[in-house]
Amino acid sequence: MSFEIIKPGININFIGNRYLTFAISGALICLCLGSILVKGLTMGIDFAGGLQVQARFAGPTESDDIRKALEAAGLPAPAIQSFGAAENNEFMISLQGENGVDDETAVQEEASLSRKATDSLENFFGPGQVEIRRVDMVGPKVGRDLRQQAMSALYYSILMILIYISGRFEHKWGASAGLVAALLVAVYLASLAGVSLIYVVILAVAVTCILCYALKFEYALGAILALLHDVIVTVGIFSILDKEITLSFVAAVLTIAGYSLNDTIIIYDRIRE
Repeated sequence: MSFEIIKPGININFIGNRYLTFAISGALICLCLGSILVKGLTMGIDFAGGLQVQARFAGPTESDDIRKALEAAGLPAPAIQSFGAAENNEFMISLQGENGVDDETAVQEEASLSRKATDSLENFFGPGQVEIRRVDMVGPKVGRDLRQQAMSALYYSILMILIYISGRFEHKWGASAGLVAALLVAVYLASLAGVSLIYVVILAVAVTCILCYALKFEYALGAILALLHDVIVTVGIFSILDKEITLSFVAAVLTIAGYSLNDTIIIYDRIRE
């Protein structure tokens, strides 16, 4: 017996409801952008640098109790998240080190944080009640480098999309390649001038959209806006829910970008036909 979600003969007026969907998407983007600008993003150890401890407790434990134990030991602003199934009583504890120190100093500092965290948990919950299953350390310089590389990956994927879409559907390979080359040179010069790569990429994406509109790269502009919509909503939801941004999250966003592009190309093929 087969199960069908969409029954044969169903006719949904997608075009007629486009203004409703535009309003919903616009409201969602505004909400997500507002959360990103006001609340910001909770950077994981991969990007912020510091110490991450995976701890398993012998009995049911609340994150507030763990926070009390760590704050009583003078540890800096712990971020605590439940890890795995609830019955496992496992938590991921993130402790950020000091900014502005070199990686060698950071490693020494984070080793001290690890000892203090372990001792404070055992003193609070009792001997044998806490099992430290994993400890990860990332220096501040490594975190900054990873953050810049993640932004670069997203931006360069947008530029490659611009070339592919413009060439395949609008037959403007030369113009799109020239535009991308100019943007790459601008980003490179800005990085040499010492401008933060994150701000350069944000500005470059905005300029890319404006130039696509001015040069009438209609297909490329639509694909880029659809991609930005999906990425902004995904990142915004993580900001609203206070979830950590890690390397796994970046990989997931790039995967979403791939699926978004694939859907866009299928729709463009139908339009061209």
